[in-house]
Amino acid sequence: MTRRSGFTLIELLVVISIIAILSTIGLAVFINVQKNARDAKRRQDLDAISKALTLYYNNAGFYPPPGNVGTGSFYCGITISSWSNCIILQQAIAPYMSQVPYDPSDKVVSGGNTNCGSAPCYYYKTPDNAHSKFYLGTYLENPPVSVSPICALLGYGNYCISNSL
Repeated sequence: MTRRSGFTLIELLVVISIIAILSTIGLAVFINVQKNARDAKRRQDLDAISKALTLYYNNAGFYPPPGNVGTGSFYCGITISSWSNCIILQQAIAPYMSQVPYDPSDKVVSGGNTNCGSAPCYYYKTPDNAHSKFYLGTYLENPPVSVSPICALLGYGNYCISNSL
């Protein structure tokens, strides 16, 4: 009786299924880490934009006034005709930032503009005519447990900051 060396079919199937389970778990963790990294970048971007707006305010005495929504890396080309207190902040805050940030999930298209479509974008609003305060917001992929009341004032986002509250 000769004995053959090698693995049985059952042993191979067990090993393959263990590898498949481990790779599925690893992929799920990797995707969650990517989402957390993009959310951290969004928070940092809003803080940087807030600081640039404060520098603009210190020089001009008011925050950038509302204007028309248009295309650009900050506003992602979304047109919201019913929301008049919108502005592309590139020109206003560019002197105070080395590079105006854009959402990490955006894809840059021709001319440096982005086209985020339904992806998260950054939102800006000055709620008063004196432009003495501002709201900034974005949508996080892993939303916070409780949404800030500033987001209700802004009307967009699940993570928002302001200089007034």
